[in-house]
Amino acid sequence: MQNVVDEFGRSGPPWESPEEAGTVRGLIQTLYGSLFSPTKFFSSMRRSDGYLTPLIYAVILGSFAILVSIGWECLFIFRGDVLPNSGSGAQLGALRPISYGLTAILSPLLIAFLVIVSSAVYHLILLILGGGAQGFQTSFRVVCYSQGAGVCNIVPLFGAAVGGIWNIVLLVIGLKESHQTAAWKAGVAVIVPIVIWSVLLMAMILMVTRLGL
Repeated sequence: MQNVVDEFGRSGPPWESPEEAGTVRGLIQTLYGSLFSPTKFFSSMRRSDGYLTPLIYAVILGSFAILVSIGWECLFIFRGDVLPNSGSGAQLGALRPISYGLTAILSPLLIAFLVIVSSAVYHLILLILGGGAQGFQTSFRVVCYSQGAGVCNIVPLFGAAVGGIWNIVLLVIGLKESHQTAAWKAGVAVIVPIVIWSVLLMAMILMVTRLGL
């Protein structure tokens, strides 16, 4: 049996097909398609076939990315590459196992929260620009299926950076193809929140540094 085709001729990813839904094979095929053929993938993604299935996909791959990152950092600490020496650094080192454990346990909830919030932000900007005609669910599904870029975390040191950049690329392509809007509108919707968040984060770091905290 082939994927169900909607009224717009969109068959959807293998992860949503009747025979591959929820299977490892469907997950891998969907991951491969989204990473290496994003234009084709998002142009065939169904825009309104429910929230749960793509959210589960995002939670699985997003949590995997977090766990891999934690694993690499724990390995480096064990090897002595980034162990703190003394003072507040030693206290920070003592807190790391607790923070890592909590992050790992809460990673599914964290990913779900981030997906919902980022989808709302991207879609709001698209609406302002007149490029979100297909509805919030479409933007939500794009964000979910862009989470596959996190598998780049399996490469230590620079894998997370590569995955972050590719995630931005997937989001822009996904919003453009699914909403059938201009590339610049999709780009602005994705990049503007990142720039704003980066500026706020830098401001917070500078403030903490000046206060000597």
